[in-house]
Amino acid sequence: PQTRRAVQALRARPRTAHTRQLFRAIFGVTPETVPSWRTPNSAWRDLGELVALRLERGMQILDGGHTRGGYIRYFARGSSAHCPECTGQPTTYRACSSWRGQYLICLGRRFWLWWRDRNFNAMGSTLLHEALHIYFSRTVGHGPRRFNNAACYQLFVSRINRITPNRCARERCLGLRCV
Repeated sequence: PQTRRAVQALRARPRTAHTRQLFRAIFGVTPETVPSWRTPNSAWRDLGELVALRLERGMQILDGGHTRGGYIRYFARGSSAHCPECTGQPTTYRACSSWRGQYLICLGRRFWLWWRDRNFNAMGSTLLHEALHIYFSRTVGHGPRRFNNAACYQLFVSRINRITPNRCARERCLGLRCV
């Protein structure tokens, strides 16, 4: 529901001052910005619609929708055997996704500690983060380019819903490492 509310806020015309302010704080520009690299036949009119579209694609994966690589699969304890792109041990990550032709999310130790602590917002936010990696492969990863950083999308969804974000989302959105 939180991601749907974020999409609705970005698709609203006109967008509220709250939505515009959060978007600018997280992505560095207003949602009405039209980048020079947008093609005339794009399915989106401005960066707010681009973010909304990407969030919708992440939701489709998490809702069990059919994706380019088949249905999403989850592994309760990740490993390189299940998710080859997950190079660390499951004790070192929250969740990790594998996107090379397989749509997999491997869940790590932190994810299950959130379950124990009933921190469902952190769990949902992390799954959305991983779904964005899966859908966009390397287009939405990590790093300083905010529109290509899954943590910025994760942070926007949390903030628009007035939920305290995952503690690392802000740092990762800025391209910083968070342990």
